[in-house]
Amino acid sequence: MRGEYSLLVCYDIADKRRLRKVEHITEGFGYRIQDSVFFCRSSHLLQEMLIQKISNVINNREDQFIIINLGPDENILEQATVLGKKIIKFPKITFI
Repeated sequence: MRGEYSLLVCYDIADKRRLRKVEHITEGFGYRIQDSVFFCRSSHLLQEMLIQKISNVINNREDQFIIINLGPDENILEQATVLGKKIIKFPKITFI
């Protein structure tokens, strides 16, 4: 899809209640790679939606939420060096 790009999303949330909310929101945007690390295919609009939702949950003094734009290549994870357990192949993500 035109305008899509890959994102690496990771977070460190101090409060368990906020953590569960952040996990729930982030699961709606991508696939969990590790406990607090997600891979997402996104567009500018979806990224802004994610930022808005997360901004309403986190405490800016205690929590950290990081979004790294990996660019347009949807196969970017195949270029990653992974030691140990392999990253699974993700199904094609379709946006509404």
